[in-house]
Amino acid sequence: MLREFRVNGADAPAAYFKADTELKTGMGVVKDYATGLAKLPTAATAEGIFLVAKQPIATGIYAGTDQSDYFEEYNTVAKDECVVLYSYRDDSAFGTDQYDDTEFTAATLTAPVAVEVGTDGKWTTASGDSKYLATKIYNDAGHDLLHIEVVEA
Repeated sequence: MLREFRVNGADAPAAYFKADTELKTGMGVVKDYATGLAKLPTAATAEGIFLVAKQPIATGIYAGTDQSDYFEEYNTVAKDECVVLYSYRDDSAFGTDQYDDTEFTAATLTAPVAVEVGTDGKWTTASGDSKYLATKIYNDAGHDLLHIEVVEA
């Protein structure tokens, strides 16, 4: 799940890359410009990260019905499916459920922490500089999201 808290709505996301593997919204990926694929990083990084999103359009028996933002079909991008990729400017803030929940909890995240994306696409503590700062665990109607602010590195 990807929840935008403070973003520039005029920024257009990239929507012409395909998923290299099954992805979840809110994961961090890198672009492979040569193949046109959105891939999981080969090493933990905070550089060149794009966040996975998907248009919430229900299909099949769910078409025309109201579903939660957490509806599985809205949050899973199949391999080879086109994926919407967001990058965020400084002073943006977003929340995602794609983080290491053994590392970050409401009890342990008491001060801002620099974060990066691991090889599984999930957010974890950064090993170096990062423009992404985890500030808290945000309760989104019973779902925990890692609240991340984009700051000048």
